[in-house]
Formats: sequence, structure tokens, C-alpha cells
Amino acid sequence: MPGISRQLVELQVGELYIDAVDRGIQFVLDAEGNVRELIRGSRFCGLLVNFACLQALCYNILEADLYLSLEGQANLGLIPTLQDVTIPNTEQRMLGGSVAIEPEVTGWVVFEVPEGQEPGVLRVEPYPLIEAQTPVTQSAMDSVFPES
Repeated sequence: MPGISRQLVELQVGELYIDAVDRGIQFVLDAEGNVRELIRGSRFCGLLVNFACLQALCYNILEADLYLSLEGQANLGLIPTLQDVTIPNTEQRMLGGSVAIEPEVTGWVVFEVPEGQEPGVLRVEPYPLIEAQTPVTQSAMDSVFPES
């Protein structure tokens, strides 16, 4: 993930754009506004992402889990995103919550990366789609919402 130009990841429920990478984030804040401590020997690395929901409702912004592998070190496993953190002094908000169709949501996704290692490949694992329930028949709808 060296230099980056805007990249699109198409999901079944929306579009995820990766707009920027920051390999030198000094610190992040948790949901209560407290500084989140780094794991010893690691550093913060962030991705500025933009998510557009393309279904009626997206209950979990991004609708996917994001993981990072290390450059040339796939055997070391995947690094998950840090949950409920934000980068101070940025206009982008913490990603989370729900959104209805169309509005784009922009925010940072942050990872802890071992010192001396570079981010490699971003892995996107979409959440499973919720199976549609049995459709309501017209006659059932008439009993619930009778015509006036």
C-alpha cells in the first residue's frame, strides 16, 4: 500500500473508496475522548475511507471488516482495525452507526502496525447479507392496512 490514489472496493451493499494513507499518526482517541495507548513496538497507520450505502439502510457503516497484512509478511497474519477510535484534529468522524441510502460517510480506519514493517494488502471481508424474510402478500397487507 505504498503511494495511493483513490481506490474503489465494490461491496454488495455499497462502495468503499480508499482516499489516503497516513503512516505516521501520532495518537488516536477512543469513543470517550481518551488517548489510546499503542502496543509497545507498534505505530498507528490509518486509511481515509469514504463509504456510500447503496441499499435502503446500512446498519454498520462499511458493512465489512477490514484487515491489513504486512508488506512481504503474509505469514504473520492479518491485523484488524482498531474499534471506536478517531484521529484528533481532523474533520472526519469516527466510522460507526447506521446510514440510509446514498449519503457518503468519510472517516479514518486505524490499524496498529509493528515498527519497521510496512502495510501491505488491505483485505475486505463483507458482512453476510441478511436473508430477506418471506414477502408479505397483498391480502395480508389489506388486513393490516385496509383501504379507506
